Amino acid sequence: MQKFDIPCLWNHTSFPEEGQAVDELLTVGETARRLGVSRQTFWRLRPRLRAGGLRVVLIPSTRPGGRAAVRYQASSLHRLITRAAQREAAIC
Repeated sequence: MQKFDIPCLWNHTSFPEEGQAVDELLTVGETARRLGVSRQTFWRLRPRLRAGGLRVVLIPSTRPGGRAAVRYQASSLHRLITRAAQREAAIC
């Protein structure tokens, strides 16, 4: 299994500052952008990110029989990145 090294994640400017709310929900594209990877790479990393603590939120569709929207909790992503930065290791 390939291990992805994503450098300088703790210096990324799109993470919340001190005192800012971190309970926002992110789409797949936004989550991939914060990790600095493509959407395709995010889909490969997703099982390992979820095992590491990335929280998935399903938003039910308003249409009958419609698909639920998948979002990711920003605070759990931020926690994963912070832990990886403290260990000076890759996220996955």
